[in-house]
Amino acid sequence: MKEQDGKHRQRVEYYSELAAMDVQELAEYLAHLADMEKMLHNRENDVMHEVESLDSAMERNSRTRIVAGKVIDEMESTSQKDRLYYALMRSRQDVEEQIEEVIEELVTISREKCKITLLKKCIAKLPKKEQEIVNHICIQGEKWQVYGKMAGLSVSTISRIRGRALEQLGEIFSEQLQEARRSMMLKLMDGYSTYEE
Repeated sequence: MKEQDGKHRQRVEYYSELAAMDVQELAEYLAHLADMEKMLHNRENDVMHEVESLDSAMERNSRTRIVAGKVIDEMESTSQKDRLYYALMRSRQDVEEQIEEVIEELVTISREKCKITLLKKCIAKLPKKEQEIVNHICIQGEKWQVYGKMAGLSVSTISRIRGRALEQLGEIFSEQLQEARRSMMLKLMDGYSTYEE
């Protein structure tokens, strides 16, 4: 139960950290969204390979410790026992530290993916024309004139709709963050009341 409370508390803290972005920050974030998703996906795959390697290292370390434990028991020299024991402990600590670093990176990746997912849900709540402009102009980076010809809109109309879309998106995103924060707080409070009973 305490572990689950810890996860809820982390999410609450994370959503608290996510201040609503202003229009300019939102536009910049959207411009890099596709690259960011690809980078997060690739990094997540790399980290999972690291996890597999570290898992193997822990397993090897455990087998080595069992064998070394028998060897240590049979050794007569205390200084040799101590050196071997400390070498084993150092190698285990190194692997454990690497595991902690990998876990922290996975948490960071997960948080950023949650932010992107939430932002995409917010884009889906925009009116159709605003969604199209956010997707084509802001995310895909299409030239305004090219999109304007395709959609039958002038550059000034696109500019006006884009501005309105980013403002609405910022508001929706802020509301969704507050809702997520409230939801996490309720789960956290519910966990405490269950835990106390």
